[in-house]
Amino acid sequence: MGVYERYGEWPSWLRWILFLPVSFIGATAVAWSIRFLNALEFPQIAVDLGYPVLWQSCFLIFVFFTAPKKKMGWIKFLFILRTIFLMGYIILGVVGLYQEIEASFEWGYWKAGIAEMIVFFVSLGIMRTLKDEILPDMPQSEAVIAKEI
Repeated sequence: MGVYERYGEWPSWLRWILFLPVSFIGATAVAWSIRFLNALEFPQIAVDLGYPVLWQSCFLIFVFFTAPKKKMGWIKFLFILRTIFLMGYIILGVVGLYQEIEASFEWGYWKAGIAEMIVFFVSLGIMRTLKDEILPDMPQSEAVIAKEI
């Protein structure tokens, strides 16, 4: 019996309490592994762009597998929230350019924006993969729970 099956046997109220902290800690632990690429002398930009992408990808996958119900609903909610964040980030950057705010001209600001755009497209791909490939392969009772919105 795997970890996922054992987690599914826990009481529903406990899984509701734990699913976001477990997802956050799990995604952080996996994403920190990319920091070790510095030791392998990878270019810093690969690490800087890879960390948010890996973290968000892992977070969505952990949420999908740890949420007791409405799994796709949570994925869609987090995707929409991330999209709103991305739009705000871009709007602030453009407004900053027009108002000649110094932070808007810095490479670090736009590097983070590029990472956010990559995260957007990777999240969209993960959402489609979970819906089209993972849900159909789940046992029928779990797939019904996952589809509830």
